[in-house]
Amino acid sequence: MADAYELNTGITIYKRMTAFEHEQSTDAAFTMDGPAKPRPWLSMSLGDQYFAQSHWGYTAGFSYYIHHAHQQTIERNGKITSVNLDTRSRTEVLAIKPALFYRFDLPRAHALKVGLGMTLGYTRIRGSAYHTESRNSPACYQAASQYLRQTHGHSKNLIYQHCDRAYFNREGSALGFQTFVAYEREHWRWELAVAIYNQTHAQDDYHFSAQELSFGVARRWFF
Repeated sequence: MADAYELNTGITIYKRMTAFEHEQSTDAAFTMDGPAKPRPWLSMSLGDQYFAQSHWGYTAGFSYYIHHAHQQTIERNGKITSVNLDTRSRTEVLAIKPALFYRFDLPRAHALKVGLGMTLGYTRIRGSAYHTESRNSPACYQAASQYLRQTHGHSKNLIYQHCDRAYFNREGSALGFQTFVAYEREHWRWELAVAIYNQTHAQDDYHFSAQELSFGVARRWFF
């Protein structure tokens, strides 16, 4: 179905971690995390194009999604722990996604693609968090460290008492890269992908980067 416009509708299981850094020092401030969860898969492709008669091809598409995180991670001595501090974040992404791929031909109506994609789009992220990773806030950093050392459900009051709650609400452009493996069979697509996104500029005291692992299944509509 090369050259055909394609709409993918389905569901993706994903896990995403978003790290915030101070704009001036690039030191870590906090990281929002969440368990693996489903989200709708909605994307449009302008169709596969190939270089002459080779198996190398390229395509460009559009995608839209919303991500929610309800946990923060605290990292000490190389160990990362996700905790619920009653903080939240919501990320909205609308992106253009060009990709270069290599196609392995399989039996009729089957194909396996391995590729590298780029994401350039609009992002809006808002929410709140505590500066548990920032050494610029030593009392908060120590409170989070002490919280992790407790063993039997110690309260989070140390963090609430010693950490300032940061509120963020920003929008702007973001740039990302993605590696993927996709299996296509007639009107269906299965895709495993690893992606990294970075905010291209900061609007206030922070900028963010995100890492995501996803597996999706979609119905392919050609027109």
